[in-house]
Amino acid sequence: MTSTALTITSDAHAERVTVHLAGEVDISNADLLRNTLLQHFRNGHTTVTIDMSGLTFIDCAGLSALMRARNDARDHSGSIHLDGVVQHSVVRIMHLTGILQAFPPPGAAPISY
Repeated sequence: MTSTALTITSDAHAERVTVHLAGEVDISNADLLRNTLLQHFRNGHTTVTIDMSGLTFIDCAGLSALMRARNDARDHSGSIHLDGVVQHSVVRIMHLTGILQAFPPPGAAPISY
C-alpha cells in the first residue's frame, strides 16, 4: 500500500503542544498520527491541540486514530482539542460521524467521560 502525503509538525510549550496536520490522514498513515499524539502525552504534555486547518482528507482510520488519542489523553490525565476543522470534506465526515462532539474546543475544559 502506498502512503498518502501527511505532514505532522509540533510546537511545544511547557505542558501544551499544538500538532499541525497537513495533507491526508488515511489507513496508510493513521498509526503515525496516533503514535505521534500518544508520544506527546508520554513526554508530559497534558494539553494537545490538533490544528487541522491544513488537513484535506480524513477517512475512518484517521477518525479512529483521533478517538484512540482521546482515550490516550484520558489515560494520561490530559486533554485533546481539535482546531481549524475547515476543509469541507473533513467537516462533513466529522459532522456525520459525530466526532466533533467528542472533542472540546481549544481553551474549553476537558469533556468528562
